[in-house]
Amino acid sequence: MASISPSDSLKLHEFLTSRPDLFTIVFPAITAIVGVLLGQGVEWLRQRSARRLEREQWLGDHFLSRKLDALSNFWAMLAEWHDAVVEKHSVWEAGKYDARWSEALAPFPGKCLRALRAAQPFLDPDQFGTFKVLCNRLELAGQQVLVDHSQPGFQRGELSERSRERQWSDLGSAYDKAVEQMGALFGRRLLKKVTK
Repeated sequence: MASISPSDSLKLHEFLTSRPDLFTIVFPAITAIVGVLLGQGVEWLRQRSARRLEREQWLGDHFLSRKLDALSNFWAMLAEWHDAVVEKHSVWEAGKYDARWSEALAPFPGKCLRALRAAQPFLDPDQFGTFKVLCNRLELAGQQVLVDHSQPGFQRGELSERSRERQWSDLGSAYDKAVEQMGALFGRRLLKKVTK
């Protein structure tokens, strides 16, 4: 590395002081250009980050709305089926029977299972299993209320009554477990609004 002699240093000093426009014009211009470039770079990074955040929010909103729609549709269908079966069961327990009940209850299993399949991607396997069990219990309970008391072959007795009671107890516990699972997915307040 070559060293600068004192005479060279003096010449450099004279050159710089004889040209004041170098420090007053060129240096501030270079500083301004660098500042603008840095500002543009920072703005570009900020916009890129904002676009990424907007995209993630859109995807999140889109996913969340699809999830809420699928789960609320399923739950509304399930609650409607449950209410229909319970209503008909209370009339059936009073000894009354209406042959049109089969027409009223027939669409529920298919609609509910389709709604469950639409909600399946948003459920873990345990939740899906819980809801599937409830659908099965509702279908069994619905078949029970379609039996006419006055028909020959209707079984009366302690064993058949215990079997029917166990079916309704199983339905009640499956429904309670499903409410618990759906409450965890939705939150209690939203679940109450959906089922009303």
